[in-house]
Parts: sequence; structure tokens; C-alpha cells
Amino acid sequence: MTTDHATITAPRAAVQTHVRAWLTERARALHAKTQRTVVLGLSAPQGWGKTTLCAHIARDLQAHSLNVVTLSLDDLYLTHAAQSALRDAHPDNRYLAQRGYPGTHDLDLAHDVLCGLCALDRDQLFAVPRYDKSAHQGQGDRAPERLWPTTRGPVDVLLIEGWMLGFIQADRTPQVSKIFRDDPALAACDARLAAYQTLHAAIDGWACVRPRDVSQVLAWRVAAERARRDRGEGAMSEQDITRYIAGFLPAYSLWGAALGQGTQDPREPSLRCWISED
Repeated sequence: MTTDHATITAPRAAVQTHVRAWLTERARALHAKTQRTVVLGLSAPQGWGKTTLCAHIARDLQAHSLNVVTLSLDDLYLTHAAQSALRDAHPDNRYLAQRGYPGTHDLDLAHDVLCGLCALDRDQLFAVPRYDKSAHQGQGDRAPERLWPTTRGPVDVLLIEGWMLGFIQADRTPQVSKIFRDDPALAACDARLAAYQTLHAAIDGWACVRPRDVSQVLAWRVAAERARRDRGEGAMSEQDITRYIAGFLPAYSLWGAALGQGTQDPREPSLRCWISED
């Protein structure tokens, strides 16, 4: 992983422009230097525009004749059957009742995808998993393999994005210890973060985007759902989306805040961005 670090604070649109330029330049520079598959990560809140931004970055890199694959951490969720089994096995843990929190991803699949893409030889084909959030009345499920997009090797750049990408276990400060005593379910999810570090360690460099106020996340998601309704697409009501996002606020407060502040951990982001009020 790269060791140079930078931090900026700017409105949302300016941060998106900066992250796009930074990740594009970093990918080109690292690939030119290493001549191998470069893995870059983007950690940013729900509703911020991670998937769209990665699509733009992929097109920027393809214009420079680089073969790019994009992957969302969401694409690595457990199947509906496995998620249901996880929920039933932990009936007292509300965080494991639905997809999203640590423990609801298929990390064996993540390993296989990462290794497979990085080892892909010329003209070999690889199917990249996708997740269908609309399946099972919105509970979601892994899309059938016949619907997975295929890429041809070698892969020059792999872009991975996720709202909890880079989260590590919380330091056991007195404050955190009290949080976990009051909320054992959250402590159980914290323990599950240890299994994600193999994935994080494979990332060559990554950008971390954090809001100054977690209420911004809710505002972004509400605006996105409103836009979907205006386009005549299926969308959650403001009441439903508010309830949904509220379930993730403990994660943003515990792990997201620590990621934004930075630590001495070697997986510290190469670029850290704070989003000011627009």
C-alpha cells in the first residue's frame, strides 16, 4: 500500500471530483510502476454516489487502454438463504437481521473473486458476482450466475467500493467498552470485522470519504429515493428509508468516525476527505 496521505475538506460535488481525479491518477501510476493488477478501494457513505463514481473512473482509465473491473462490497453479500440462516441463528442481534453489517458478506467469495481477477491470464474469462437488491421483496439475493458480467484478462485495475470498506475493530476505550456493554449485538458485529482484514490488506491504496455529520447520509438517501420516485421508478418511502438508514447510524458513529480520524494502522487511507455542508 502507498504511504503518502492527504486530507481535504470540501462540499460533496468537489469531493467527488477530487476523488475521481485522485483514484484515476493513482491507478495509472501504480499500474505503470508494477505492471500487475492494481487494487484500489473507495470507502464512502450510503447514497454518496460510490457506484456511479467508480463507473466514471473506469471509463477514464479505459480511455488510457487499461482493463478495469468494478466491484461493490454489496455484490459480496450472503445469499438470501445464508442471510436468513444467519438471522435465525442470532435472533437477538438486530444488526444481523438484514444485509449490511459486518458478518453479512461472503468473505470466501470475496477471496475467490479477488484472487481470480488478479491472476487472470490473457484471454481468460471471469464472471464477476452481482447482487440483486430487489429480490425477495427487497430483502435481496445474489443474482443468478448467468447474469454476472464477464471480464477478459488480464485485469489492469480492480476498483472496490463499499460503505464499510476499511472498517476495523474499535479500540477498547472506556467509552467503547460502555457502548458494547449497553449494546452486545454491536460488540458481536465488531468481533466479525477481524475477518475482513485479509480483504483490506490486498488493497494497494484507497480513498476514504466521511461526512462531518452522519445526518448527511440520511439526507442523501432521502434525496436519491425521491429522485427515483420522480422518474417513476420503484423507491422506498421517506419513512422507510429513514428507518433503514437509522439502523446504520451506530456503525457510522463507531467505526466510520475512527476511520475518518485516521490511526497508525497500515490500512490507513491514502486520501481522506471530509464532506462539508453543501
